Amino acid sequence: MSVGVNLMFKIAGEMAKVLGKDYDMEILEVHHRFKKDAPSGTAVRLAQILAAAGDRDLDEVGVYHRKGMIGERTSEEIGIQALRAGDITGEHTILFGAWASGWN
Repeated sequence: MSVGVNLMFKIAGEMAKVLGKDYDMEILEVHHRFKKDAPSGTAVRLAQILAAAGDRDLDEVGVYHRKGMIGERTSEEIGIQALRAGDITGEHTILFGAWASGWN
């Protein structure tokens, strides 16, 4: 792993700890069309780090696909979505989405 990816792991974990349970966490990863695994190992490791930072079990809260009328997103979920297209070397985005209590 590159220094940059390891730094991203560290910063992501710290952000998840600081932001806490008031923020939804989603991972979006994009790679070239020839990549065989999905999600990527980097995305899986990010999800593990976010889960650990929030004292969650990734096997219980990881959501890898959404389609149709699935109901509301739970506050514990960590979404991990994979896209494959073209010759994209690799991009990883972590979304920390705040939500207002007035929505419910």
